[in-house]
Amino acid sequence: MQVMSIKAKDKLKFVALCPYLFIISLTIPKISLLFLLLLPLVLKFFGYLRIPKYLLKSTGIPISIVSMILFTIINYCLVYSYGLDEKSAGIYFIEAVMIIVLFLTGICLDFKKMPFFPFNLLVVNLSLFSGGIVWVFLSVAHYNKWSFSFASIAIAERKVPAFWQGSDVFINGPSLDIYSYLGVSLVGLFIVLASIGSFIGKYRKSILLTFIFILIFMSCYSSISLGARTPVIVLLISIVVTILFINFFNQSFQASRWIMICFYVSIACMVLFFREILNEYLLELISSLLDLNIGNRLISQGLETPRYIVWQQVIDQMPDYPWGGRLMLISASYAHNIWLDQMYDSGILSMLLLLTFHIVQIPILLQFFKLDIPKIIRVFVLCTFVAFLAAFIQAPVIQASCVYFAISCFFFGSVARFTSDYKFMVSSSKFGIE
Repeated sequence: MQVMSIKAKDKLKFVALCPYLFIISLTIPKISLLFLLLLPLVLKFFGYLRIPKYLLKSTGIPISIVSMILFTIINYCLVYSYGLDEKSAGIYFIEAVMIIVLFLTGICLDFKKMPFFPFNLLVVNLSLFSGGIVWVFLSVAHYNKWSFSFASIAIAERKVPAFWQGSDVFINGPSLDIYSYLGVSLVGLFIVLASIGSFIGKYRKSILLTFIFILIFMSCYSSISLGARTPVIVLLISIVVTILFINFFNQSFQASRWIMICFYVSIACMVLFFREILNEYLLELISSLLDLNIGNRLISQGLETPRYIVWQQVIDQMPDYPWGGRLMLISASYAHNIWLDQMYDSGILSMLLLLTFHIVQIPILLQFFKLDIPKIIRVFVLCTFVAFLAAFIQAPVIQASCVYFAISCFFFGSVARFTSDYKFMVSSSKFGIE
């Protein structure tokens, strides 16, 4: 009876943690910041923070910690000393602390002590960045006066007021789109969850499917309103990588591999055979979407963007301005690439430290995908990585949203910790270590 009450208490604490994380990315002035800064204390009180000795024996995690801390300190010190933005030293300090706190919190999470292991990795990260998805939707929908008619939701100027800050503080499209990447990438999680049995219970599965569908809908609505193109690409890539991962790279699906190949070949043959009929319907669909003002930028401009020119301008001027300071002559306000933007702002040292941090995550992720864990967790991490990668390549992430960048650091830190914990558990069980 006592054991049951302890388990119920642990589950209650974990359930309470989810809305707490949600509020952090909901971007409520002062409240979200306070929740973020107090997060380590809350997790410590719940008993969810611990740094085991084996964690620091791995190569990737110490390099990640050192490179991220050095990057944050050097980057913000240089940006402040150059006077690039109209921010006080206090704001720069808070932003630096936010990044370091969320990253180290992700590294120090003790998933083994949390309920619902190993699914707690998914729940914790989903809770954290879903608040940002809702915040973007609230901002866009409020500006559209809560209209859901496709013919009237397109926002020509591609910027809206922040939901919590009245009509005076406008945020541009790229700064909002980065959260939509995370929302539309959940389509992979939705596909896997819908295709598997009710291992979590039919009632819980229905709730989770509904919640994920709402987040996807919110991000699609925001993307359509802001005329975003990258979320469409993220959506398609997430679907493709999910299908490929489930059918061709998942050991549990080895027996059905040839069946799936034959299925896809049959679909391709049908498409080729009925291509004239399909082309007619496809043209009608595109025409109707254009009439509703959906996908205008994607149809008219494709993937062409001035960003590619700006990237080349920054790369060409690296030898002339190695220490940043925004002295380069570029044809945009930012390079719209997380690494090149740091080169533009604070120089090559900041860029290399940030690049080192992200490169180190690649072998950690490869180790994660080798773990014998449910495919729903692996697909979630895979699609989330696709969303973050799209943001890093296409947007000035740190300049657009420090909170978003901190969330990405939390994600990488939590995956690294989860991977180390799981590997240690497996090796301990082999040698009979308790």
